[in-house]
Amino acid sequence: MADEFQRVATQEISSELEKLQIALGQRKKDNDVLKNSDEIKEPLHKIKGLAPMMGKEDLGDMASTCEAIIAQFSKGGINSDCINFLEDASIQMTRSFLGTDIDCMTKFRSLVLAKFPGLQGI
Repeated sequence: MADEFQRVATQEISSELEKLQIALGQRKKDNDVLKNSDEIKEPLHKIKGLAPMMGKEDLGDMASTCEAIIAQFSKGGINSDCINFLEDASIQMTRSFLGTDIDCMTKFRSLVLAKFPGLQGI
């Protein structure tokens, strides 16, 4: 049963990361991003919940941080800084998921602090 859960969860997270990258790639200007914000938020939310159940806590933390940044920017509209960050973050999240970069959480934190120095709790 645990093997089956791992297999299904792996497929689900892989699919959600792909959906996230597609949603981010579809944006051409900030107005498009606002129209597609649910398409960005939904995969992040699923990843945030599922990743820790697979032992991928860092990936869940990354998704949670991305959600917090979107919430912060949603108040004033999601701007290009936020979307550029999310594009970079989705790359780090994929690397974390695949295990191809053992230091991706440190790189992610550096990315967050560089783009959003006032953000706390990462």
